[in-house]
Amino acid sequence: MLIGLAVFAMVAGFVSQAAAAVGSFTDDDTSIFETDIEWLASAGITKGCNPPDNTRFCPDQYVTRGQMAAFLVRALDYTDNGGGNLFTDDDGSIFEADIDRLGTAGVTKGCNPPDNTRFCPDQYVTRGQMAAFLVRALGYTDNGGGNLFTDDDSSIFENDIDRLGTAGVTKGCNPPDNTRFCPDQYVTRGQMAAFLHRALAATLPPPICRTQTAIPVDECATLADLYNDTHGTSWTDHTGWLVNPNPCTWQGVTCSAGHVTGLDLQNNHINGPLPDSIGSLTSLTNLYLNGNQLTGPIPPQVKDLSQLMYLILGNNELTGPIPAGLSTLPHLRSLVLHGNPLGGRIPAEFGNLPSLVYLGLTAAEFTGPIPAELGNIATLESLYLNSNHLSGPVPDSLRTGTAITTLALYAQDGCLTAAAPQPTNWLSTLDPDWNDGCNPVEPLVIPVIWVRSGQVGDPYSSSLSATGGVPPYTWRITSGALPAGLTFHPDGTIVGTPTHHATVSPTYEVEDSVGTVVSKQVGISIFVYPELCGTQTSIPELECVTLSFDVFDPTGG
Repeated sequence: MLIGLAVFAMVAGFVSQAAAAVGSFTDDDTSIFETDIEWLASAGITKGCNPPDNTRFCPDQYVTRGQMAAFLVRALDYTDNGGGNLFTDDDGSIFEADIDRLGTAGVTKGCNPPDNTRFCPDQYVTRGQMAAFLVRALGYTDNGGGNLFTDDDSSIFENDIDRLGTAGVTKGCNPPDNTRFCPDQYVTRGQMAAFLHRALAATLPPPICRTQTAIPVDECATLADLYNDTHGTSWTDHTGWLVNPNPCTWQGVTCSAGHVTGLDLQNNHINGPLPDSIGSLTSLTNLYLNGNQLTGPIPPQVKDLSQLMYLILGNNELTGPIPAGLSTLPHLRSLVLHGNPLGGRIPAEFGNLPSLVYLGLTAAEFTGPIPAELGNIATLESLYLNSNHLSGPVPDSLRTGTAITTLALYAQDGCLTAAAPQPTNWLSTLDPDWNDGCNPVEPLVIPVIWVRSGQVGDPYSSSLSATGGVPPYTWRITSGALPAGLTFHPDGTIVGTPTHHATVSPTYEVEDSVGTVVSKQVGISIFVYPELCGTQTSIPELECVTLSFDVFDPTGG
């Protein structure tokens, strides 16, 4: 029933165009709807009310059903009339063709249910009827929970009115409260202009896209989205954009066979997000937007750019996450994202790009390891991963699975290592500084052989220490046990209150942050104060006194 309005997505280009059209009519200067009327004229939806001069709009006249049909047909580009003659009472109307098109689109059913053989083209449109027309035409379904207004409970259009209000197309008829909709009041041409402006400003392509014939309307609308979303008037060079009737002549636009195939707007002071509608440029092969101030994430709709070969977005302000669909582009040869604060891990899915030759991810704040899946790209010749925060082994699959002749790994804020069986001379030949993020690391050592001794019944605290390796360290006991009452923690501390005398040497293991592990036995002694020997019961008193003097205390404690 509805045309694919999403195809014509246009974010906000009409305000500036409407401003350019101010003065189209002589009789709306004092109307509160003047801006809406001028927008309607700039969009080509209205021609005026006094043909052939059409110098007036007649904002206070009521809208007839025939006029309503003409407004919507022009706005939504309905062309199919279903063979014509859908109704019996519009044969002499100048709006007959529009009425037939509106009926074929399913926007109107007629005015005499249930037969609906008549349209009543000369009847005035009520606000309730107008709500039904717009809801059917634009496909609104959300009613916001219903009951938005107090005066439409008995109206057959209540659900349509609630949907229109939820969509923000109507605010009510009694400002500032706007608790009522006035469904039975007739709609004036000025009011209709406001309704249509609110409903269509974000869904219609600009007039220049609707009249040009060089490329599909949706592709033109996407170019307009890019221009408007990124402050096109402030671009360094915006020659022809939204002015020249042929979009293929706009600065940086290349066309072939009636489609946009290239956009080259490098270093052009483009500031803002890439539009979600970018996916409509399905014939695009080259997208060069590096050296600008693009912000926000890369739109997931890039997955629809199935012919794309070169995606060059370096040196912008794009953020992550990188959309998964980017890894499904079958013809992508060059992907450049360097100099953007993308962050996170390098997507392993990049390994699914079957045609990739050049991958540039320099200085993009990536962290973690280099994904081994990059080695699945047999065509890959140049890989730039330098100046990130990468660490861990360099996958040997890069050597064995790709055609890499240029590799940049230097200047990492992290330590890269060679993954066995990868020869380090392969890495060093391609990038002599491939592991310059690794400071010289001393061997990991546990220097102590004893920890401080303690007394039964006294609170105890001591720590094991290690040197070398790459801190922080993680400790564990792998064999043996501490004297009763003491607890060992992963940070190497021993705490508690010993309850029995003992001299033991558990085996401790320490692991540094890059996985190096060493182990060693370290002794500890717990002895008893002589004056406590008469009160303890775990051993004979004489033996206790002997232990209190004879237990070896290597630390002198």
